[in-house]
Amino acid sequence: MVKNDKEKRMLYLAIILGIAFILLLFRVAMVITNRENPLLTILLTLLVGAGLLYSSLQVPKALKQGDHQSAQVDSTSADSLTNKLPLNQLTDNSSSQSEAKQELSENSILNSVRESYKSIGKVSFDGSTKTYSLLPTASSFVKPLRQIIANPNQANEANFDQMVTNFKTTSKSIENDLGKGYTLQLLNPDKANQKLLAVKDQNVTYNFFSK
Repeated sequence: MVKNDKEKRMLYLAIILGIAFILLLFRVAMVITNRENPLLTILLTLLVGAGLLYSSLQVPKALKQGDHQSAQVDSTSADSLTNKLPLNQLTDNSSSQSEAKQELSENSILNSVRESYKSIGKVSFDGSTKTYSLLPTASSFVKPLRQIIANPNQANEANFDQMVTNFKTTSKSIENDLGKGYTLQLLNPDKANQKLLAVKDQNVTYNFFSK
């Protein structure tokens, strides 16, 4: 593609000289056929041929120079565009990447917590509240849990404190991997919207059996 005036001039000159050279070749042939003196015509043909050769060699150089200038302009334009990007847009991009990375980490922790408590029940995660919830489903755990829910004063005898300690340990792991602000809670197996235990940043924020 022709990009500047110099390229256009050199290209047009090469085309014109090419046409003139072809016409002069025909003229030389006619002069020789008519047995006229071909010296002047041959000399003119050589001059035009030299000009054609020169202009033909200059066209690629002009194109290369034009590409280089275009690349510089494009680079300058890109730099200018980058410099003119609003700071909040750059921050938003960085923030989006950070959020995506955090989400991946949250999902990874979810898989780990599920693996840890798979013998007890199902674990879910609510990103809006940063809460990991354990819903007991295993009968071996649900049955004694129901008994102490009905009789909270039996929680100590059932070693529920061990569950609290276990939750604190898991909360510590979550905090180490994701940072502060995440809650791990135990739900009532018969009322999924009721929590029995909640630990946030290794601190017990709610314990149904400590009322």
